[in-house]
Amino acid sequence: MGNSLYGRGQSSHREQSCHRLQIKSPRLSIKVIISCMTLLTFAVMIIFPGVLAPHDPNAVDLDNRLAKPGVNHPFGTDHHGRDILSRVIYGAQASLVTALSVVAIGVVLGTFIGLVAGFFGGVIDQTIMRIVDLFLAFPGTILSIALVGLFGASLFNIVIALSVMWWVSYARIIRGSVLQIKEKDFIKGARLMGGNSYYIIRQHVLPNVLSPLFALATLDVGSAILHITGLSFLGLGAHPPTPEWGAMIQGSIAFMETAPQTMIFPGLCIIITVLSFNCLGNWLKERIDPMRMEKTDFQ
Repeated sequence: MGNSLYGRGQSSHREQSCHRLQIKSPRLSIKVIISCMTLLTFAVMIIFPGVLAPHDPNAVDLDNRLAKPGVNHPFGTDHHGRDILSRVIYGAQASLVTALSVVAIGVVLGTFIGLVAGFFGGVIDQTIMRIVDLFLAFPGTILSIALVGLFGASLFNIVIALSVMWWVSYARIIRGSVLQIKEKDFIKGARLMGGNSYYIIRQHVLPNVLSPLFALATLDVGSAILHITGLSFLGLGAHPPTPEWGAMIQGSIAFMETAPQTMIFPGLCIIITVLSFNCLGNWLKERIDPMRMEKTDFQ
């Protein structure tokens, strides 16, 4: 009987694994290809800013203040004579790395909390979900502004403030997925075979709930960029003269009519990056969808 039960558990686990992995072959549209190439370009900018930037991003040249785009300065210069192209390249480091940090912390923290709440249930689940409801009761943007104002203006404090609210959506999604998965036969079989909670979560539950997170996390990077640049625009982000896209736009408001290039290029970088992450995230959401997975029988 033990061998029969073990065999059924193994078979159920193999079927579930196949169910998880059999995803319809994705079709790469031209939009997705362009988005991937764009994001790859920004990744190179983050890794090798000193190689790509033609000038020191903080070098002041008052003789070339608000210069129009030209050969020496392809994107022109700002009101301090600093090269905008160089500042845009270095600004990718500040904006994108900060956004990726926020999303990464949110994914890790939200996944852990969601797993604990969904798997153990009871008082633990109720307590965690009441905390989640408490965070959802406050507008996220207002809460992040209040926290950054409390801790002080800096990119590090923006990461802390946004991470405090960013885990909530991931925790809810993971909890809902765990509540469904833990009632499956292969989970019951693992329990009957003597698997402890840690083993079941690591081997059976976690691999089955991670797929939807990839698409959500990709979409959330774009949202995080908008939050970070928005807070920097309000003066709550990077300190001058650190190049950051939101801060660059904030510093160019007074010159938007006489030197629009000071605002246009960092703004375009924000728009292009957010659209690229959204396009890639929507593609992943369509392709990594549990409803699209096909079950295959094993002999």
